[in-house]
Amino acid sequence: MEMVLTIILAVFFALMYWKRKKARGAWLWILFVLCVIPTGIAYRDHFIRYVPFAYCVFCLWIGGMIVPWYVCKKKGLALIWTAADLVSLPSVLLAGISYGTSTRYVILTVCLYGLLVVNAVSLVRMQK
Repeated sequence: MEMVLTIILAVFFALMYWKRKKARGAWLWILFVLCVIPTGIAYRDHFIRYVPFAYCVFCLWIGGMIVPWYVCKKKGLALIWTAADLVSLPSVLLAGISYGTSTRYVILTVCLYGLLVVNAVSLVRMQK
């Protein structure tokens, strides 16, 4: 059932691409559709349990490395934002493996979710 919800999200992203194919950065929606493949493989290999949530996090993480180049007026800020986003998800995964549910892991997770919220808001801003 969880993979079905993920497929529905992928169809939604494909419809978003179809609706906005002439807009700036519309190819990002097709990239989100293609993210369903590694998410499905990770679910099959029991690396993740909550597939729709992991799929959304993965898409926002990927989008967070691309969207700053469209949204930010200064390239230095976009580079810093991309670097922070690139490091955020692997560091949370490694901290979770190394420390379990320690304070470090909780702080890194809160920072990751904050960055994902900023990525989502910037993705919406880019589409306007």
